[in-house]
Amino acid sequence: MKYLRVCQEIRAPLDELPNGEFRKDHGPVFEDFYASPVHLVSGPYGWPTYVAKASLGTAPVEPDGSANFYAPAGKVLYFEALDENLNEIQRMRSVVQLQPGEQRGCVGCHEDRRLSPPHRPSLAARRPASRLEEPSWGTAAFSYEAFVQPVWDAKCVSCHDAGDKHKMNLSGALGADRVPASYRTLISGGWVHYFNCAYAERHQKASPLTFGTVKSRLWQVLDGGHYDVKLTRDEMHRVKCWIDLNCPLWPDYQERTKRPGRNRP
Repeated sequence: MKYLRVCQEIRAPLDELPNGEFRKDHGPVFEDFYASPVHLVSGPYGWPTYVAKASLGTAPVEPDGSANFYAPAGKVLYFEALDENLNEIQRMRSVVQLQPGEQRGCVGCHEDRRLSPPHRPSLAARRPASRLEEPSWGTAAFSYEAFVQPVWDAKCVSCHDAGDKHKMNLSGALGADRVPASYRTLISGGWVHYFNCAYAERHQKASPLTFGTVKSRLWQVLDGGHYDVKLTRDEMHRVKCWIDLNCPLWPDYQERTKRPGRNRP
């Protein structure tokens, strides 16, 4: 474990209607307001996230496993433990919120509650708190089309497009349902691994290294050497972050039928 990624779950806003009232429901198809169209695109692992996400940055982890960093107040946060190659080791499955100036730690939730913590300062506690290192794409809500599709366009689409005989279409072409071909290919084909966010399944516990990037067939192919395809560290980071955010598609909760349609080659 070398880093902690600080993630945000983006809230859905209240939609004000032309008459000044606020939307009371999301019909007729409420899934059309999700950040991923789980009713249209799912795979062998079930539903990807239907909540918009953001990566706010990473903090270093000391050799004793401790971390000490600033996190933004007033946001819904959770943390991911990453290795040196930015693979997710474990994910916090609940959330935390902070008030301005608040300090808190993780001891108490992840230790035996019948015992007190060791009476010695951790390595991270002996130094000033770290500022988060923001990802190259910024801290805005994660957009698959803006942050991940350019990687496929640069490294994959020359071979894997709509004409691929193996139906591995990684182009950004939008279908009639506004979903990019590459997103449908990767989710429906089981190329990326994620937690099932269907209502009856999403609260199951998981052991470290049993989900996400490290269990994705996509990375087994790339790590094994896929012809001359080599991603830069930034390209690798973008794709791995998307997978380990549980594969969001859109960065917001705009109604799907009002999104751009077939406007890409």
